[in-house]
Amino acid sequence: MSIIRILMFTAMLPATLARGELQSLDEAEMGEVTGQAGLSLEVNANIDIDAINYWDDSSGLSFRGVRISATDDASSGAAQDYEVAVTDTGGLYIPFTWTNNRFVISDISLSDHWDRSMGTFVADVNAAGRLYVEGYQGAGLKYSLDFALSDSRFTFRDQGNEFMLDGISGAMRAHDNLLVFAVDNNDPTGTPFLYMAFPRIQASWDVQAIRYGASQNALATPLGNGGQPLASYGGLHLDYDMSTVWRVHPGGRNGAGFTVDINTVLNQANFRYSDDGYALALNNISGQWYVNGLTLDVASDRQGDLGLALQLDRFKGNLSIDSITAGDPGRSFGQLDLAFDFRDAVFNGEAYTNRFFLQGKGHRDAGYQGLRIDAEWSLPAATISYTDDGNRVILAGIESWGRGDITFDVTRAGTVNGTEFFDGLRIGFEHLKAGYRIDGLKVGDENAKLQGGSELLLALELFPAYDFTLDGHYTLGPGGANGEGITVNADLFVTEGNAALMVDENGRGIWATGVEYDQHLRNMTIDVDAQGLMLVKGEAWSTMDISDLRIGGRSSDSIGRVVLKRFEKGSTASIRAGGAGELCVGASAADASGCLGAGGRWEDRGEQGVTIAIAQRFAPAESQDKRTQLMWETNRREQNGLRTNGSGTQLIIDDITTNDGVDGQNSYGFRNEISVDVYQTRVVKKQTGTDRNGVYGEKGQEKIMDPGSPQGYRYVTTSGPNDTSVAANRPLGFAVRARTSFKELAIGSVQLKHPDVSQAQTIMHGVRLQNFDIVSNLTATPID
Repeated sequence: MSIIRILMFTAMLPATLARGELQSLDEAEMGEVTGQAGLSLEVNANIDIDAINYWDDSSGLSFRGVRISATDDASSGAAQDYEVAVTDTGGLYIPFTWTNNRFVISDISLSDHWDRSMGTFVADVNAAGRLYVEGYQGAGLKYSLDFALSDSRFTFRDQGNEFMLDGISGAMRAHDNLLVFAVDNNDPTGTPFLYMAFPRIQASWDVQAIRYGASQNALATPLGNGGQPLASYGGLHLDYDMSTVWRVHPGGRNGAGFTVDINTVLNQANFRYSDDGYALALNNISGQWYVNGLTLDVASDRQGDLGLALQLDRFKGNLSIDSITAGDPGRSFGQLDLAFDFRDAVFNGEAYTNRFFLQGKGHRDAGYQGLRIDAEWSLPAATISYTDDGNRVILAGIESWGRGDITFDVTRAGTVNGTEFFDGLRIGFEHLKAGYRIDGLKVGDENAKLQGGSELLLALELFPAYDFTLDGHYTLGPGGANGEGITVNADLFVTEGNAALMVDENGRGIWATGVEYDQHLRNMTIDVDAQGLMLVKGEAWSTMDISDLRIGGRSSDSIGRVVLKRFEKGSTASIRAGGAGELCVGASAADASGCLGAGGRWEDRGEQGVTIAIAQRFAPAESQDKRTQLMWETNRREQNGLRTNGSGTQLIIDDITTNDGVDGQNSYGFRNEISVDVYQTRVVKKQTGTDRNGVYGEKGQEKIMDPGSPQGYRYVTTSGPNDTSVAANRPLGFAVRARTSFKELAIGSVQLKHPDVSQAQTIMHGVRLQNFDIVSNLTATPID
């Protein structure tokens, strides 16, 4: 019963998290609340608690150094004003204001490691609100709440370094909420549970800036040593209109704790990340989801370490984003829809579930504070669909699984025990063994036939299937190329990797197995500009070592080992709304009449779509790791059934660089521009006869979609690619337009190395390829 009493108190705590553009209870509504004069309370709260401990089956969770004080002076009290009135209906009406309140939890620790902390959490709050509470049918409470925040701040502090949400403002409105004790008639034990219903929550929140401070005592003021505001990642906006119902049962996964079932409907929401006046926006979001069997316990993880354990039986739902914009709000990438079902499943013969253990102390060299999550997830069914100008493509049959540790630290630049740290929020991965696979694409709707096409995105390193073990980190620092934005430093190490470069529904295709892949990024900036998203790499180097490149299945014979090294300086990537637009397919022309005259087909693929432009600037070699090189090794010797790397014959293409053809200039680089659309295309019968679906057609006839035909299509004779009578009924496809170009690609040397010879022998030196520019239009449709 103690758990239920705690829940009655904490059920209202989420309302104290923020405030925005929505109005509080309007005067007309408040005018209906009448009653007797009540109490006026002026509280000057200065509270210091050594520890608050919670015990769950002999395992403890401790909140230490809990303090409430004034924001600007820890010795002064937090000003809180309340008025309490009894209404004519027997309810309580409580307006309140909090001015310059600071709430601090210095450390959160678990009983098996009191010396490890999840970090310091600080909330600086200026708030105003009104609470109305009345009894409900003798079994609980009914209440309404309006709550507003202004000029508030939330800070996570780790070893004196601070990551903060600064300038929080907004408002929340939640009326006619229920907090009721109930009994399920279908429960033979008759155990009561807590029923919490929120029929409508409306809220709007703004974060003026996300800031980082390295031991600047930013808790006093978010200013650096020079008196200027701390560097900013950018700002945030979120508004939503939702309803949710919670059923809270006593008892966790094992013994004490509690279990929650949640049903939520998101009527509408909008999210916006802003960077120096430009925004990445997710507009008109809606969806619904339910969580079944969510338990909260203090329990041991796989290694026997205690954690605050969140485990769930099932999390199923869907989410729709009506429009995604970046930079120019008038240009949309299109619509994105997600459907997901997290539940227990078996992948590659191993069982996975969904559970997360929150623990103290992040990376071992980052100090005693930080956050560690021992994570495990299981997603056996998901789809992602993308709609472009009304045409839809679906990534079908998505599966994902994994387990391992994820750490969060706020670090500053320096090297500790051989580990290099950078300024910012460090997200670390420790032996994270994970994977995913995609069955294929469906174009049109869920009933369309499964087809290939995801292979067209290999240039973006998106594989149809991939399993791996990941170690390393991303550190996200404040500030972009100019002003606000994000700076990324990263060191990632992939081992035990297996990637499908091209694969069908039976798992056959081209596989890269035994992959070891290390990647390093230094000072890569991410900004939102007028065109969309812009990424600029300061310096990047990587080595992908593919032990076996196989054709067939992932266990088929190998054509050898392939090693690709890359070294880049100043490479860029931009992501902008809009696909290929108007273009000529099958010929080269700048307009429709010219395309028709050249024998091509003129297409207008619409305003929406996605274009990704990558410019890789390969730099001259600086070391064995920092160089661009391609190596192919065959005829390796075997030992104990395993091939020994380095024991075979190697073909080495070394010191690959780009330049503009002018000494010292390397601004153009190796460019790939990929435009993705969903669009109709022309499909021609290759031979006379019936296809795999039993539909007859003659060679040269064109496939036309026809809902009245048994298979939904038929073959007809047309006058050619520009036959307008059939254009509207041509099948949809996943269309990718790619342009690859460079001014000069230089190869330092081409070498052969025999295993019995210590030095590689140069067979070519100083190779130059110049003025390369090729455009391709590929559209994937089902094979019939």
